[in-house]
Amino acid sequence: MRRASVQVIVATAVALSAPTVAVAADTPLAGTVVELSTPIRDAEHPRIVVAADGTATAIWEEQRDGTAVVQAATRPSDGAFGPPVQLSVPSPTNPLAPQSDSHPEVAVSPDGTTFAVWQQTQSAGSGVQVATRPPGGSFGPPVTISAPAAAAYSPALAVGQDGTAVVTWSAYVSNAVHLQSSTRASGGVFEAAVDITATGQIVGAPATAVGPDGTTTIAWQTDTSRVQTATRPAGGNFGPAIDLGSSAGTRTDTGPSIAAGLDGTTAVVWSEDTGSEFVTRFVSRAAGGSFGAPESLSPLGRDARRPQIALAQNGSATVTWMGLDGPDRVVVASRKAAGGTFATAIQLSLPGASAFDAQVRAAWDGAATVVWSRYDGANVVAQGRTLVPGGELTSLRDLSPVGRNADSPQVAVAPDGTATALWSRFNGSKWVVQAVGPGSPTQPPAQRANVVTATPAPATQVVRTPEPNVQATSVLTRPLLVVQPKIVGTYRVGRTLRCATGQFTGATQFTIYWRRNGRAIRRASGSSYRLTRADRGHVVTCKVDARSSVGHTTVASVGVVPG
Repeated sequence: MRRASVQVIVATAVALSAPTVAVAADTPLAGTVVELSTPIRDAEHPRIVVAADGTATAIWEEQRDGTAVVQAATRPSDGAFGPPVQLSVPSPTNPLAPQSDSHPEVAVSPDGTTFAVWQQTQSAGSGVQVATRPPGGSFGPPVTISAPAAAAYSPALAVGQDGTAVVTWSAYVSNAVHLQSSTRASGGVFEAAVDITATGQIVGAPATAVGPDGTTTIAWQTDTSRVQTATRPAGGNFGPAIDLGSSAGTRTDTGPSIAAGLDGTTAVVWSEDTGSEFVTRFVSRAAGGSFGAPESLSPLGRDARRPQIALAQNGSATVTWMGLDGPDRVVVASRKAAGGTFATAIQLSLPGASAFDAQVRAAWDGAATVVWSRYDGANVVAQGRTLVPGGELTSLRDLSPVGRNADSPQVAVAPDGTATALWSRFNGSKWVVQAVGPGSPTQPPAQRANVVTATPAPATQVVRTPEPNVQATSVLTRPLLVVQPKIVGTYRVGRTLRCATGQFTGATQFTIYWRRNGRAIRRASGSSYRLTRADRGHVVTCKVDARSSVGHTTVASVGVVPG
């Protein structure tokens, strides 16, 4: 915890190894805050996308008595968000069975066709479903695209400039977890699922990017912490997995982030342990070429975690990550022009308290809007600012109204450069999805709460009172994931595994459960678990439930298969 007050010049971004950065006068993050979901149920995992004509589509999961459904709200280019509509429906084969629809993702093609994908879980297993909305129309009924014989989860979605849509997910098949994918050509239907990784290989959740000609690249983290990719040329098949330079056994913080540019460039970033700290790695591939050697972006001594990347239409790249400023996590960014090199990293969030969960999207001219969560001394607040061409920063803005906790900020950028941000905010009893961006500030339907005007942070010198580290257990917030749980030990029958809980903000209590093939192992709880014969050849995971006085967050580790 910091003991002395910190004087902050808001009109100056802190350069990690350079002087000050100018602040631009305006910001793409303008507008009023509107609540999209109903305030009587928890709404979580929000996502947002903006089409070429300015139409915005928000999607989230709504909790209902131990289950969840997927909902969406749409904002036309010249209007306000409409009421939410439910996208997920009961399974046609077993409509009375309890089910939960979760982890939604959304993407849009250049012609306005919008895709929503999610994971549907029932007692018999889980699958991946997708719903499609044609330009100017409504979402159709969901279609299950994962194979019925596989337990499918953690879907990723991407759409290319040619309209190719690709969904990738993790699948439990033949006693192992590997990756599968389904592709829809523009105007077509989703094809049968294909395998990306070899049967028996244990991998983490996929990240997906589609190039302008339909070339698809998938990136993932293996159980030995290597970062790998597989590529499928337009109209072809996925090639073999290749390593991107991370060494077997070298720890990576989380899975990779991937992006594809209009010129066919594909870029991947990840966080890798050097033995003394984590550094942000970047690697790219030109259209028709091969990935080069990884480049380190984060400065030495500034432990870097959870990087994200955005590629703009002008060929520029922006990478964000969580760095260190004393004991606190801060949001850091570095950008390079097309054909250039990365500039010195600059700090986007204010010092004095931790910031995390950064997301970045870029406009056509390279202006990159970044949103993140930050502890303000009492609550976690969604914040954002834009790094504009020329290196200037817009003024910092508090996006979510202060006084309550906000979670999972997201951002989408329209062709005109305006940005729409989205997050989930606790209203005192429930988590509600809120948004801010262009459009009419018309009051939403009566079942939603009042519109609140977000206040920009002042662009003058202010003095901040002492603020504790975000890791302090006194923070009253639902725990937010910073580092994913991980299984440590030798994966052999008779050996004892340990579950490293990872890192969560604001957590005061941890409960650990062990699972085999996604189902609870009887009497297996606690930080350690001794492998038995029943575990041989099956996927074992540990599930960490992190709790605070406000709520809880449950996250599972990457699975391992004991021999």
